[in-house]
Amino acid sequence: MGAISIWFKFENLSRGQILPLLYLGESSEESEHNALIIEIGHLNQVENRKLYFTVNNGGFSFNSTEILEENTWHNFIAVVDEAGNRGYLNGKLMSDRSYMLGSDYTYTDFFAAVDSAEIFTIGSGRYRLADPFETFNGCIAEVAIFGEPLTEADAYTVFNYTENKIFNGTTGVDSHFNSRLQVSPNPVKDLLRIRSDQKLEEIIVYNISGEIVKRKNPGTRDEVTLHLGGVPDGIYFIRSGSRTARIIVEK
Repeated sequence: MGAISIWFKFENLSRGQILPLLYLGESSEESEHNALIIEIGHLNQVENRKLYFTVNNGGFSFNSTEILEENTWHNFIAVVDEAGNRGYLNGKLMSDRSYMLGSDYTYTDFFAAVDSAEIFTIGSGRYRLADPFETFNGCIAEVAIFGEPLTEADAYTVFNYTENKIFNGTTGVDSHFNSRLQVSPNPVKDLLRIRSDQKLEEIIVYNISGEIVKRKNPGTRDEVTLHLGGVPDGIYFIRSGSRTARIIVEK
């Protein structure tokens, strides 16, 4: 049980190439395959730029369904708890993830399920018994492993923290998050102004337990006002599509 978060962008994914982001498993080729791997691309499938999370010996695997854009920063978070597994891509729950190997959301295999945990690598790995070790082509900015499962609110916190502190800070790392939520005032007592440089999607407010406390349909606007007077004091997370923000309600 636990979670893993990884920030990355990839380049020049050639025809059918697999780009491993993270790998835990056996250290030699042609050995019995028993590994956990996060990768872009899969099984020499042409033009496949989906993200895959797989625990081979557990017969458990899912992919992002959507094709990821090259030369763009992405964040993936995998979570496994007693209820099963789930994934988050760029701060948004992967509700349409596609399962493989006959598995589903109830599978709970994670790091402890890998018997041949001989090496742990970032940016290198292999998928099948006959496959050589591949290397990642691009940049991996941050990897975080959590000993406890993350709630949905936790996942948004991890995503939002790194986005704000690293990708939109002063570290010099470039960012693809050109469309961000701007919230004011923060802390807020009642009326919260939410703006974006693009049309807003449905606005959802979560508490730290991941419970939805407020929803609003902004229509075609890029700016709305949200009434939070009836919301208890505390920390909350606002999401509109893949864009997020953290606020404090303080009366």
